[in-house]
Amino acid sequence: MINLWHKIVNYNVDNIVQEWDKRNMRLMNSLIFLLSVVSITFSFVSYSAGIKGSAPLAFVIALLPISHFLFFYRFNIIFIKVYFCFIPPLLTFLLAVFFIGEGGGDKYYLLNTLILPLVVFKKKREYLPIVVINIIIFFLIEYFQNKIDPYFKLNSQDLFYYFLLTSFLIFALSYLIISLFKKEIFSFQRTINNQRKALDEKNNEIVDSLIYAKGIQEAILPSQLYLKTLFENGFIIYLPKDIVAGDFYWIEESNNNLYFAAADCTGHGVPGAMVSLVCEKALDQSLREHHLTDVNDILEKTSELISATFSKSEREIKDGMDISICCLNQQNNTLQYSGANNPLWIISRNETLQTDAEYKSIETDGVYLHEIKATKRSVGNSYSKEPFALHSIQLEVGDKIILLTDGYPDQFGGEKGKKFKYLPLKKLILQSNYNDLKSVLEVEFNNWKDDLEQVDDVCLIGYEIK
Repeated sequence: MINLWHKIVNYNVDNIVQEWDKRNMRLMNSLIFLLSVVSITFSFVSYSAGIKGSAPLAFVIALLPISHFLFFYRFNIIFIKVYFCFIPPLLTFLLAVFFIGEGGGDKYYLLNTLILPLVVFKKKREYLPIVVINIIIFFLIEYFQNKIDPYFKLNSQDLFYYFLLTSFLIFALSYLIISLFKKEIFSFQRTINNQRKALDEKNNEIVDSLIYAKGIQEAILPSQLYLKTLFENGFIIYLPKDIVAGDFYWIEESNNNLYFAAADCTGHGVPGAMVSLVCEKALDQSLREHHLTDVNDILEKTSELISATFSKSEREIKDGMDISICCLNQQNNTLQYSGANNPLWIISRNETLQTDAEYKSIETDGVYLHEIKATKRSVGNSYSKEPFALHSIQLEVGDKIILLTDGYPDQFGGEKGKKFKYLPLKKLILQSNYNDLKSVLEVEFNNWKDDLEQVDDVCLIGYEIK
């Protein structure tokens, strides 16, 4: 019996794609089957009670739901819904006006038919017309019941029994509709809860994997002890957008020269982090294995190594990185710089720089920020083949070096939700005491971002000549 009921309830459900429509189809199958059973039972009960005119009518009504299981599997779900919601009020009108007439209580079936469109349709524009039709039919019944003589003329006693049976059936159908709908809602909620539980488990697995990946990425980056040894005059602001990042910083020492770079790889999160591993390894190889010293040559070799790595793939990969890289001779304070789309900023009290590079400057209270432009080309697979330019700058004690990616100036925030931009960042740096610059920049970034999402990884390196 349970298997039979399961087959009836799930009739034609497999042919439907949307979960909402599947739920509606199960609900309609349940109600239509129960309506068939109730109508046939009602016909025999009414016949036994002596209401001979109503029995054939109830049997005819039962044939209409039965036809649903015989023919409607061929039709679209929308047609079945409309039929399911529109035919009952129409039958109620015929029953209440032309067959039984006033006193039978048939017009109150509209209380049931009013619920049906609210149950099976989600949008107001879909269920509201059928609700309006139900209301109109109720007033039409009220009007025509006094104008038309019914086909069955029941005496007062039979009419009373008919009214009792009708009332019972109306309450029973209301209970069935609400019960079945409630059952489907609970079933739907269980499905959602199960799916959410599965998603939570998957999410926890992914987060655990990312946290482990973060540990690997942090192990590749210079350690705090290493930074204190080599980079005691500098600071680093490193704020990944996600658990792992596409931005990274690179610091190495070779032959009394200090190499440091701020890099922004294609993407962020997991894709960016994977690219960053390839790029960081290529930088190490260029310096350690190929023994290159000039930073522009390091970028050229790094670009070759990245392209060679990605060329092994069957699909074309255009990933690479934007980077600003410096080499500081710690004996004479000569700085080499080369950049791939990322500039170099130098803060100095001197209005001019001792350099072969072109630069532009802004000034605040006698302090200058000089910007040296980068080569307009990415490291890795790039359409541009312009050689990376090498610039040499003679620095003095007290000069400061700033390298950064685009994450900080591109962050949305403030009262109008706009980008921070480069010029306000330059002014903020000029107006701040360098010794407190790291904390000032971090506080300003968080205040600017406020509740908005961080849009990109942030990497900024500062270094003071002492």
